Amino acid sequence: MNQHKRSPHSIFDFTYSLGKFLLFLIKLQVFWFLSVLKGCILLGTFPASVTVLKFFYHLFEEKQIPQVLYSDFQTSFNNLFISTNQLGYAAGMLLGFLWMDLRIAAVYLQNPFIHMGILLLFIATVIVILYLFPVFLRYDLSFTQYFKQALFLSLCSLIETVAIILGIFVVTAVSTFFPILTIVAFVPLFCLPLSWFSLQSMIKIEEKNRTLTQ
Repeated sequence: MNQHKRSPHSIFDFTYSLGKFLLFLIKLQVFWFLSVLKGCILLGTFPASVTVLKFFYHLFEEKQIPQVLYSDFQTSFNNLFISTNQLGYAAGMLLGFLWMDLRIAAVYLQNPFIHMGILLLFIATVIVILYLFPVFLRYDLSFTQYFKQALFLSLCSLIETVAIILGIFVVTAVSTFFPILTIVAFVPLFCLPLSWFSLQSMIKIEEKNRTLTQ
């Protein structure tokens, strides 16, 4: 007999787990959308998105799919509302400032070295911001320390950073070929590689710190 053949029971378990995970993604997308509308879009996007990240961290650390109820999502949304908007719009203003500098350098200065320098700074800032909300969810720091810790992680986690970028690229590419994903699960799928690889980065740094202090 073929000992490697899967039993019907294991196939059923896999199918059930996959269906449960897909339902988890769809629920997160629906709750995210409703919460963004509740915050009039401009004030709802950051707390809703960070709440999605929070549920993914729970999934990875507890190793089981959490029961996501709208009331739970809203409780987290309300608790994160002020802090995430402060961080999000501070990061947005920083990116906006660099983007304007980039356009000014391209149109008026027309110096390739200055343009390239600002472009690299813009890309580096985007990478730092990828870690900003993961750091916010895991650590209790001051406002400026969140940015410093995000910068530290981005410098110490090259592999995880590349994996996050590739993961986001893959999700975007797949959603382009399957537009239905944009409707039913784009935000959770976008947050999935970000949450997983940022968590690995933070755990790696924490383990190194523990080793050094022993």
